[in-house]
Amino acid sequence: MIRNATVKKIGNVMLGGAYLKPIRLLLANTPEEAKRALRDAIHNQDEIELVGEESDPVQMLIRVAETNADVVVLAAPESGNEPPMVSHLLSEYPFLAIIALEPRLRACLYRFRIERTPIHIEEYGDLLSAIRDSYVQQGPSSAT
Repeated sequence: MIRNATVKKIGNVMLGGAYLKPIRLLLANTPEEAKRALRDAIHNQDEIELVGEESDPVQMLIRVAETNADVVVLAAPESGNEPPMVSHLLSEYPFLAIIALEPRLRACLYRFRIERTPIHIEEYGDLLSAIRDSYVQQGPSSAT
């Protein structure tokens, strides 16, 4: 529970007594009809800010970084498979939410998922192998 006495104004949206930053929305390769409808729907919504529109996949990656988007809406492929950019976006921006629009007003939400994988160890030395394996699977941190 958030108490008003401890709330600082960090944006222009008040929700449950707390001020929050607006959700930054980026529209990607979304059909024009959907773009128009979303623009109209959020026009008077203080809690959602349209930070950009981008159809080109490479430019969309740049815009996500430039705008610090919280949510990206993009078109799902006709095959019904995961959009190709989802895994790349979530690996770069783990807190990003991606909504893939499918035909006939259907959509799918993609978010980074924490995965739990049991590791079989018989002694603490076995943890070194697990550490190496996790490093190889994840790759080195971008902080290095």
